[in-house]
Amino acid sequence: LLPQKIIMKGTITYREALRQSMHLALEENPQAIIIGQGVTDPTRIFGTTANLVETFGQNRVIDTAIAEEGITGIAIGAALNGLYPIQTHIRVDFMALAMNQIINLAAKYKYMFGGSFKVPMLIRAVVGRSWGQGPQHSQSLQSLFSHIPGLTVIMPSTASQVLRSYRHALNNFQSPVISIEHRLLYDMSFYEKTENQSGDNAFSARIVQQGDGVTIVATSYMVEEAQKAAKWVKEQQGIQVEIIDLHVVSHVDHDLIFESVTKTGRLIIAD
Repeated sequence: LLPQKIIMKGTITYREALRQSMHLALEENPQAIIIGQGVTDPTRIFGTTANLVETFGQNRVIDTAIAEEGITGIAIGAALNGLYPIQTHIRVDFMALAMNQIINLAAKYKYMFGGSFKVPMLIRAVVGRSWGQGPQHSQSLQSLFSHIPGLTVIMPSTASQVLRSYRHALNNFQSPVISIEHRLLYDMSFYEKTENQSGDNAFSARIVQQGDGVTIVATSYMVEEAQKAAKWVKEQQGIQVEIIDLHVVSHVDHDLIFESVTKTGRLIIAD
């Protein structure tokens, strides 16, 4: 368990960062609940909700039936009445069954009522290949949700981003946030420097490495692939690649990208 001001140093997996962020959410905020299919089953959303129901009880860690639209409606109602629901989807595809609730209700309440109503909630969803998933379990729908006003869509690419972004959403953000987590990141380890993981800049793009030959703007797991590619072209061709981790795909940091492309003259998008 991380201390109150999430200060960390050393190696941590993406999966463990997710688990710690869920534990910390329930510990720090008595109004937070976790709700979704599988949050209390043996695998615990690939281990990311492990030990939570034992620690915080079934009233705060709530397994649900296969009824995505209904459960999303319950989560929105909870948010409107002072709770902070964290809704989980083992696959982003399942969110398609709750589109009306997410797009027409959660995203719109604050605007429709002049700010009188707020819907603070976090929706976690998993993308990425694994064993035979099939066409209904293997889509990446972040661009769809990113075009909906009122929704903030993030794609954390490191353990540190998970901890910082989820804590920022829980403590400082009063609108619905959708987080897209890539399965191939779950078992990856990240070395994190000692730093305070909270802060106002948690929802922002970042420059992963500097370069002047070409700009790669990447999201999620593709940040890792971009770094591998950058290493290869540097060794083979001497090309210095600049990599930008977009992170918040619904609110693109155009200034950061324009500044980089002005320098390099070339742009590759890795999504």
